[in-house]
Amino acid sequence: MNSFCLRLLYKLKKYATMNKRILFVLFLIELIFPGTLKSNHRQQNTVDSIISFWNDSIPKLLNSQNVPGMALAVVSDSEVIWEQGYGFTDTLSKIPVTSATLFSLQSISKNFTAMAVLVAVQEGLLNLDTPISLYLNDFTVNSRYESNPENIITLRHLLSHRAGFTHEAPIGNNYYPEGSFDEHIKSISDTWLRFPIYQRFSYSNLGVDLAGYIIEKVFGIPFHKYVEEKVLKSIGMNASTFNIERIKGNKEKALGHRKKIAVPIEIPMIPSGGLYSNANELAKWVQFHLNNGRINNKQLINKMLLDEMYKIPDRDPKQIQGYGLGTAVKYENGEIVLSHGGNGFGFNAYMMWHPKYKLGVVMLTNSVDHNFQQSLPEDILNSFIKLKTGEAKKDNSLLKNGDEQVIYKDTLSLKKLAGTYLYNSGGRMILVYKNEQLGVESGEKFIPFYFVSNKEAFNQLGRYCFYYYFVTDKDGIPINIIRLYDGEHLDFVEGLSEKSGPDKKEWDKYIGKYSYSIMGKPISMPIEIIKKNGYLYFGDYIKLTEYKTGLFFSSNGELFDFTGEFLIWRNIKLIKE
Repeated sequence: MNSFCLRLLYKLKKYATMNKRILFVLFLIELIFPGTLKSNHRQQNTVDSIISFWNDSIPKLLNSQNVPGMALAVVSDSEVIWEQGYGFTDTLSKIPVTSATLFSLQSISKNFTAMAVLVAVQEGLLNLDTPISLYLNDFTVNSRYESNPENIITLRHLLSHRAGFTHEAPIGNNYYPEGSFDEHIKSISDTWLRFPIYQRFSYSNLGVDLAGYIIEKVFGIPFHKYVEEKVLKSIGMNASTFNIERIKGNKEKALGHRKKIAVPIEIPMIPSGGLYSNANELAKWVQFHLNNGRINNKQLINKMLLDEMYKIPDRDPKQIQGYGLGTAVKYENGEIVLSHGGNGFGFNAYMMWHPKYKLGVVMLTNSVDHNFQQSLPEDILNSFIKLKTGEAKKDNSLLKNGDEQVIYKDTLSLKKLAGTYLYNSGGRMILVYKNEQLGVESGEKFIPFYFVSNKEAFNQLGRYCFYYYFVTDKDGIPINIIRLYDGEHLDFVEGLSEKSGPDKKEWDKYIGKYSYSIMGKPISMPIEIIKKNGYLYFGDYIKLTEYKTGLFFSSNGELFDFTGEFLIWRNIKLIKE
């Protein structure tokens, strides 16, 4: 019996004393379904109390972090349990947000683009594993690793962020969102791959935008039109669109907000970040996933293809977090949890669903200046999971099992592994050799690594255990470290006894401070190129290695191009002060 019927029966019971016929009907129902009305009374009160709690908490949270508006929805596979709007579409108009208010979904768009590609694969018009040069015969991209990488890269690589692309294109990026979609795509040919194809996950708008462009070229219609006809309308998402012309004049849209920066409505990164939707329709999308690709008793996408979206490529047995095709994937105690977030141009968005519990949540805000993008919707969903199961959801995936046999490597090998490593997405980790152990210093704490093989080790942070795999050359010099729980790579920068670099005199002209802007707003903290130990450095720890005259790469694959009028870093123009 669905919850609508249960709620109706509770109301009937409330008024039964006024009508003997209603009382008789209730008597029969109670006879056939013992305890139904009583348990529903408890459940409805509990649902109401959860909603009441969040309705009291959320406005205070929005106010404390200056978020103008928010919309959310909680769904099961069969119904919308709760949907709600808070605040306003923008700070000036004071139009209330509802579940029908359109928000930019930003990178959640990638999940829809991946689905559009899979629909085309299902129809036999695209292939996930065919080189993209078959579809884009004039596309090229630069690589230090492969000749003609466009003859190797596939749609599977693009949608799983394993093609090796950097995140930004020279035209149409998150710093300077100018140019058309076609100009944006054309400029990708001027970029350099950060990593060898398929070596690792490296999040990038470029790959997903290329996938959308392939749809345009193969079908001969605009990308937004194909997605509306083949995907959105089939789900009943009639207000949702990638077509910015439909959005510009729409009065039911929220406006993006970002501190001190005016954000544009139109951006050229359409397949990777251009979708607008609302809480009500995004909830339908989550329900579609919860129902294994079925909508209105129709199988829109083959279950085997849908499973491809949820599969982490070459997943290590210890990996519990990663990325499939347009979908973030996590395993909690062996059970899969699926999600995607979006952030940028004044908007934050998040969707998440638990196939095990048949529950999902979506949250949309018109501000990027807050810190609850992921934590709040997860907390909301967990409160409904607790209601359904009777207990709070626990994730024991990273708890140490204590069964590993610890071995100690020889001192020389451990010393070679010490040094500075760069995270794929930025930041560093410094490993030190201390008291015959390799570890990380955090403030006054030393967190040692315990080796369980010559290459694999774990460290213990409280109750949690994190495994790492050390990749070295034949002489034991580190190349990178793979963090096994999520597949993150940390690339080696320098060791404890680093040899001096070439110290070329012609590099001196590159030394200095550089500035850049975000959407026309100058950034007050300049970037500095220095020389240290015979190498150029970006800041004090990102070492640059010269590939060709004026072309340098950091350890984590980012290009620094000094050959033109400006310094180009991650395809962003920097002006020397």
